[in-house]
Amino acid sequence: MIRSYKIECLVVRKNKIGETDNRLTVLSKDQGLMIVLARGIRKINSRRSPHLDLLNHVKLYLAKGKTFDIVTDVEPLNHFSELKTHLSRIACAYKMIELINKLLPEKEEQSLIFNRLLSDLHILNSAFTVDEIKLTEDFANFLLMELGFLPRDKKLVGRVLDTVLEEVCERKIQSNVLLSKLL
Repeated sequence: MIRSYKIECLVVRKNKIGETDNRLTVLSKDQGLMIVLARGIRKINSRRSPHLDLLNHVKLYLAKGKTFDIVTDVEPLNHFSELKTHLSRIACAYKMIELINKLLPEKEEQSLIFNRLLSDLHILNSAFTVDEIKLTEDFANFLLMELGFLPRDKKLVGRVLDTVLEEVCERKIQSNVLLSKLL
């Protein structure tokens, strides 16, 4: 039985547990959305802490745990530092990961969605001018099509898209508030 393994993933959610631990939700190409436990990550002298921020592209080394797999080591691949200096781009990236957290089922392979999110984050990280609203709407439409909520020949925009997303999620999309204030 394999007790440890490694995955390439994007950190899409981070929750505090106890005094020093974090529960991370990561999106990997092969295993889809999964929850892992990062022990001691909030200690001041933790060497893994800077690599496990939201929107980081990392390679995780994991050990099988009873409930959650446990992060044993981290290898950074991309921090998207340019993206994290523009508030409007951060808001768009947050909307993308919020949709992923609310729509994707756990532990199902999502290689197309992983690749699309990664390429969109690279676009947001570039120094070029980007139409953030169009990029976010395209990603939301792609996600709805891939998950079977929208036919391939249909494309939604604006408030209609947000309404459909909220109906599918059965919850309000929180990042829309931030986006409307910024853009």
